Amino acid sequence: MPDDSEQGLDHLGLIAEMMQEFTGSGNFERMVHRGLARVSRHLGAEGSSLFLTEPRRGITAPDPTPDIVCYACHGPVDHSGLRLAWGTGLIGRCIARHQSQAVDYVHGDPPPTDEQICLLLGGDPGLTLRSLLIAPLTLNGEALGAVALVNKGDGEPFSDADERLLIALSSAAALGIINIRLARQLAEQERLRHELELAADIQRGLLPAARDDTFPLHGLNVPLSQVSGDFYDVVVLPDGRLWGTVADVSGKGLNAALLMAKTSSLFRCLAKDSPTPTPAALLARISEELCETASHGMFVTMACLLYDPRDQSVVIANAGHEPPLIHDPVGNSFTPLTVGGPPLGILPGLFDPHDAQQPVQQRLTLPPGASLILLTDGLTEAANSRGAMLGGDGLRPLLSATAPLRGQDRLHALFDLIGEAGWNRRDDMTVLTLTPSPAPCWRLDLPAVPASLTILRRFIHACASVLQAPVDWADDLVLAVDEAAQNIIRHGYGGGDVQRPVWVEVLPQAATTDAAGAVVVRLHDDAPTVSPAILTPRERASLRPGGLGLHFITALTDAWELEPPPVPHDDRPRAGVPHGNCLRLVKQRPAASMRVAVQETKKD
Repeated sequence: MPDDSEQGLDHLGLIAEMMQEFTGSGNFERMVHRGLARVSRHLGAEGSSLFLTEPRRGITAPDPTPDIVCYACHGPVDHSGLRLAWGTGLIGRCIARHQSQAVDYVHGDPPPTDEQICLLLGGDPGLTLRSLLIAPLTLNGEALGAVALVNKGDGEPFSDADERLLIALSSAAALGIINIRLARQLAEQERLRHELELAADIQRGLLPAARDDTFPLHGLNVPLSQVSGDFYDVVVLPDGRLWGTVADVSGKGLNAALLMAKTSSLFRCLAKDSPTPTPAALLARISEELCETASHGMFVTMACLLYDPRDQSVVIANAGHEPPLIHDPVGNSFTPLTVGGPPLGILPGLFDPHDAQQPVQQRLTLPPGASLILLTDGLTEAANSRGAMLGGDGLRPLLSATAPLRGQDRLHALFDLIGEAGWNRRDDMTVLTLTPSPAPCWRLDLPAVPASLTILRRFIHACASVLQAPVDWADDLVLAVDEAAQNIIRHGYGGGDVQRPVWVEVLPQAATTDAAGAVVVRLHDDAPTVSPAILTPRERASLRPGGLGLHFITALTDAWELEPPPVPHDDRPRAGVPHGNCLRLVKQRPAASMRVAVQETKKD
């Protein structure tokens, strides 16, 4: 019929206009009030309301049954702010079941009482309810709310066509609501991102500035996200003594970052305040300050040292932190310092600097060339693709591989090597090293498996960097050592064995007036002893694929030889078979490079 066609076109026009407004408007409140007014006029309703779902008040954990709140109204009665429990009345059931509902009190049914009206809509008891039409706001199965129309103006109930139109308009409104919510979420995320960037800038400003390689204390902090719960600090006293600390705040996010900032400020202030404090006394004072404003059960683990360059002495205290390590590169030994007490900020007086039963502080003197390493558990908790953690045993070869480097170069190389070796960060990583003087030689111990070659190559590059060798010279030495190590793994150990060792020593030889000096590399293994007679490069005419190893080594070094077998790596029974080999590689250094290295050594 023509009238029906005209009405259908009118409905389609309204749907198109409302969809455009719902999906394009940025002002949610204005969009809602205009939409309710237009729908009420078009369908001849006395009033209309928009109900939206929102998380229940007072519930900290996610709740599957949100509240239903009247967001806006149009017409003689305004019950905005009305809050209904999930599933309450016709509106609640309509939203929960994702079904529209039309109610007719005009023909046959008695009008509802004032109490029933309040339950249905929360309306004014003076309202006479004749008809009601409700359509849910649903998108992708998510219940967002409902639109309710009250009392058609001509006194008749709402028709099926009215219901279909309201359902279509509700679908457009649901899309508009989702768009508005997404826009608000993006705006909130952008605001939080900006605030986190500011917090990260402030945190970086709390860390000490990097110093040149001659300075004995160096630290590096790499946050997992924008803000960190770790920190390190270095304070120089007027008499030349140095404070150093590394700390890790329990928890993550902004709460941990704020507690980190407070603890860092306390350390710097208290370290400068007292003329002759001890590390244990300083940690005790920090703990007392933290306990005064402790909240949410958070605490701080912290290791603190006081270094005196005049006699090379170190006093170190530990409050629940990872045990500091002494690394001696000459013998590649690691000594953990296990003395320590509980974390800071748990209970007043719990960290006792004078507890004879549980000493929290010790004094030591570092061997020449050794380093004292303070770190957070973010390094040991790095994990590989199988979920296995790096741990202390896995970290030590990486510390050895970067030991020849000094200052910030060593720390950056350490974090790079963790990633190169296949370990993924799962927490903030922070490390502080105290290295009073350079080492005369370096040693690296590795399991005899192919994965160790990455660490070995990084170690040789680090040694070459310290000697200020040219890049091509360093690359040749790395290739030669890598080839020798591959031969040990493949031929000496039959393909690799994590229980069998390969240990490498790098010894820079001193320069003389006649020569620029050389670098000697010794590769030790625990495999059956090889006769020097069989280690002769084959004639090139008889070479086959895989038989170029000795030619590589010969071409890339100035000399090589097998030294007498070293002392066995362990005391396992040998059944009368000689074990152990030592391959000695020699590579001369360019004269210009050697002179620079000698000058730098004298400067240090």
